[in-house]
Amino acid sequence: METKKYHILTLGCQMNKSDSERVDSVLSGLGWTSVDTEDEAALVVVNSCAVRQSAMDRIFGRFKIWNKRRAKGELKVLLTGCVLDQDKKRMMPHVDWFLPIKDLSTLPALLGYPELDLGEYFEVKPNYNNTFSAFVPIMTGCDKFCTFCAVPYTRGREISRPYTQILKEIEQLVRNGCREITLLGQNVNSYVGAPDRTVSDREVRGVGKIIMNLRRRVAGHGGEGQAHRPAPTPVALQGTIDFPQLLQKIADIPGDFWIRFLTSHPYDMSDELVEVMAGNPKICKQLNLPVQSGDDEILKKMNRHYTVEYYLERVRKIRERLPNIALSTDIIVGFCGESDRAFGKTAEVFRAANYDMAFLSEYSTRPGTAAAKLFADDVSGEVKTKRKEELNEILKSQAFSYNQRFMGRTIRVLVDKSEQKGELFLNSGRNEEAKPIQFLAGRDYTGQFVDVEVTKTGAWNLEGILSKFD
Repeated sequence: METKKYHILTLGCQMNKSDSERVDSVLSGLGWTSVDTEDEAALVVVNSCAVRQSAMDRIFGRFKIWNKRRAKGELKVLLTGCVLDQDKKRMMPHVDWFLPIKDLSTLPALLGYPELDLGEYFEVKPNYNNTFSAFVPIMTGCDKFCTFCAVPYTRGREISRPYTQILKEIEQLVRNGCREITLLGQNVNSYVGAPDRTVSDREVRGVGKIIMNLRRRVAGHGGEGQAHRPAPTPVALQGTIDFPQLLQKIADIPGDFWIRFLTSHPYDMSDELVEVMAGNPKICKQLNLPVQSGDDEILKKMNRHYTVEYYLERVRKIRERLPNIALSTDIIVGFCGESDRAFGKTAEVFRAANYDMAFLSEYSTRPGTAAAKLFADDVSGEVKTKRKEELNEILKSQAFSYNQRFMGRTIRVLVDKSEQKGELFLNSGRNEEAKPIQFLAGRDYTGQFVDVEVTKTGAWNLEGILSKFD
């Protein structure tokens, strides 16, 4: 492989994007050069997503082109990321290597370089996408085993990163001028971190699962799939910290920066976490709390571990302490057996929670998941699309109503890009609540906090003018 150029194709969530930053770091450290298009590359790294079939279809659509170049000796293809066993078997004839992302440190040897001591996955320093906003993974894997989800099978059980390592990375980022830190995990709320080593779910379960479940009971909520408020760390795991404590430690780091986190699971959304959010101005008042469905029977089929009553009680508690919070959710429409009545309940929850943003998806069967084995995908594509459109119309109204509160106000914005328009620059960014906003200015403000007066609001974005000119 004479030309040392590579292209990374990243599909899926922010965690995959963060993984790609680490892959990029290893390859550039070996002297390779990143290129923008796969046509220029001698190595294509496919960072795959197993959540939706569309991601798989996109990869298979590229194999014909890649195989022609592979046959000529012009290209090698490396597969990594979230890959189910069934997909892996189909893909292996079309790729040269499969590398589990947790084994990233073995990549140099795979490419024929002398073995390097890169440490564990979390120890590999990423090449951040930019200098002002960074993804920082705090854990990987998931223990919830939602029936529709492939993550526990592709990323494994939960492993929490040492908290001293997390704090060190963030301190360095802030010193280097980073303005926004986004903490990542499949379920950040279940983080349990030690100071100098990773903590596995097996340890947490082995020493205190029964104790934790007993202490998690929320007054007035009994029965399977309800209750569930994170307890203090069990005695056998003293010396560890949970997610609210980690969040507080990060907020205590000196500097002018925002803190975001995702993804949260309602099961583990604790009062302690809400209090930490309410008490720290650095923590953005924005939360994604996936409900997935508003029907208890569907939630049970999904193995979500909570009821609608419990979920809405969590929302009530959140809004009680954070009345202006921007609350978003994830919803799957057309899950197996979802009747018109069940969907109607989802629409009711959608209105009751008053989301100002939502990530709506139509259910698609993923081979290897529990849902694929247990349930029939019996809702037609036409019905799924109709239900998604109905929720989107509700969302449009609620989002517009929420954004109206910004009209005439001066808000703080982190600019993430700018485009020259004649003698001016069209700057684009987001406020604390993650609402997109644009404004014209005499220069490029990318990577900076600026104060913007909102002059126009819509359902999906805002417009404004600089409140101060320099």
